[in-house]
Amino acid sequence: MAAGRRRIWFGRIAGLTLVLAVAFLAFNWSDVRAKYAAHQLRGATTDDERSEHAKAMLALGEAGFAQVIEVLRSGDAPTCEAIAKELRESVANPAVSIPLLTAMPEFGDAGHEAVLAVLPEMLKSKDEAVIEKCRAAVECGLQSSTRAKVLAAKMSGRPPLRLTAAVLPLLSDADAEVRAAALTAVGTAGDTAPIGDEDLFRWMNDPDANVRSVCEAVLESRGRTADEIDLGRRLTHPLARERLQLLVDLSHEPSRDIGPWLERLGRDAEPAVRAAAVRVASERKLMFAEWADELARNDPDATVRQVATFHRRKAAGLIEPASYEK
Repeated sequence: MAAGRRRIWFGRIAGLTLVLAVAFLAFNWSDVRAKYAAHQLRGATTDDERSEHAKAMLALGEAGFAQVIEVLRSGDAPTCEAIAKELRESVANPAVSIPLLTAMPEFGDAGHEAVLAVLPEMLKSKDEAVIEKCRAAVECGLQSSTRAKVLAAKMSGRPPLRLTAAVLPLLSDADAEVRAAALTAVGTAGDTAPIGDEDLFRWMNDPDANVRSVCEAVLESRGRTADEIDLGRRLTHPLARERLQLLVDLSHEPSRDIGPWLERLGRDAEPAVRAAAVRVASERKLMFAEWADELARNDPDATVRQVATFHRRKAAGLIEPASYEK
């Protein structure tokens, strides 16, 4: 009898468990399907499979979008890229873009790249809250992977964002692709450009040929001639002997207005170059401007002060007015 009662109770418990399990699945069916789709997406091995599972996940509404966030937190690059492709048509909706952008700092590098890839679609929104979130997304991308930095740099100059100043640190990035993207961003920002031509010249000496090419193109877009770009390259050459040779060459060009170039070389980090700049100015009988007087009075190097003072006195009363702007 006791054994029979136990079997009855076990049967009832098993039946109740089954009923509860079925009820749970029915109540949470969308969540279950979304998690299963996410599982399949993570395990996919081809682009077509990833696209299929990403679509299935997004078709499940809120439950699917919750799994999108989870996958972007730790998914690899192909997986996150598949999600980005499927998100393009929906991220213009603030109900989608704001939660996605809010969660972005929690994502891995691949997740950052995915969000930045669809940022142009988000910027179609006129919602200021979305624009502010997009600014934060670009700033996040500037601190992320190489590809994220490149994408963020390209987005930084968009009129709603105007973040080109934040790209300046990337000009010294270890990755040449990032430096090139940063140069393009800050160099072509028009009136809002946070860097002048003189500061750009030094990337004409970058070890990477593409970065040098980009820098040249940026300077040309600013109206600089090939001759000026070459002078700028030599002006900022990392070897002092090259900058000294530039001074020698300038001293032998009677038809060129060399005043502006001498003034720049008078601010050179190498004392020998500063002293030589004063000497060339004296030999060419150019009127000493404030830069030369400043060298004579306050240069940190005693030899430079001595040389500048000598040539200042030697040239007194014997020089024609300078024909260049400060």
